[in-house]
Amino acid sequence: MKDFDSQPKMKELDLKVLRKATLLVPELMQLAHKVLPASKSIHVQSLPLLFEIASNFQDQALRHIATSAFRFIDTLSRTTTGTLPER
Repeated sequence: MKDFDSQPKMKELDLKVLRKATLLVPELMQLAHKVLPASKSIHVQSLPLLFEIASNFQDQALRHIATSAFRFIDTLSRTTTGTLPER
């Protein structure tokens, strides 16, 4: 049987990991832009798995998390667009 007292701690830990992962995605996208060929970089930056989760209406909680991640990435991208070097 699960220890129900530890579940709020798990949710708090999951949220921290989720926030850190969401912060990491834009950094990885910038790195992909710098080091990968354009064709590969475009695929990485399209975030196909995240898009698939965001458009999945079977699991509303995951869909909400994925769309929130997209919103955050978009906001961060808009504020740092001027810092990306041209190819």
